[in-house]
Amino acid sequence: MKYGAIGLAIFYFMTLFLYGEEVPKDILLGLSDEEFRIRENAERKLAAWLDTEKTPALKAVKALADGSDDPEVRNRCLTVLKMMSDRSYLRSGSGYLGIQLTEQRFKLAEDDEKRVVIRVLFVVPQSPADQFGLLPGDLILELNRRKWDQEGASENFRELIAARNPLEEVSLLVQRGNDKPHEIKIRLGKRPEFEGDFEMSLKPEIRDKMAKERFFEAWLENLE
Repeated sequence: MKYGAIGLAIFYFMTLFLYGEEVPKDILLGLSDEEFRIRENAERKLAAWLDTEKTPALKAVKALADGSDDPEVRNRCLTVLKMMSDRSYLRSGSGYLGIQLTEQRFKLAEDDEKRVVIRVLFVVPQSPADQFGLLPGDLILELNRRKWDQEGASENFRELIAARNPLEEVSLLVQRGNDKPHEIKIRLGKRPEFEGDFEMSLKPEIRDKMAKERFFEAWLENLE
């Protein structure tokens, strides 16, 4: 698994010349070490080195993945690059909660008149709403302390969620049955992307995986 000294030196100085960045020598050597433990540790170090996601460093790792004749090195580089790509994927696009909803008028005990609220009709399995405990039948009284006093609340709610970034946290004031209203904080996901009716029919986690793969392919191309 070890690189020859000449090949290592050539790669090291090539990436430094082309991208102004080079994979640190200890990581480069570790990725091709005979010991599994050292290779695993080198992969973790590579991920930490790329944590800032500087383009020159990403390009240097992609060059290593493309140019190495060691399958172990290629696979570990691609694994780390995929981690970086998935992070970029989650941060791109618009916010996603994962519910089907409608609006209705509802009178709270402290109100003189009925107000417009959001009723949760369905919660998408494994969506942020599901993971953070929102349930069908819940009434959403406020979104980040915003209330509604007229029709159009459901559309406004969708627009406000979509305007947020994925991974951003929102606060919902929720009425569940006869319980007192309580706050639920939810970290938004990324609005699902799919191509065609076939993908739409798949489970959300499968659609998300396919979308991430497409994003990764385009992300790698942009590094060239």
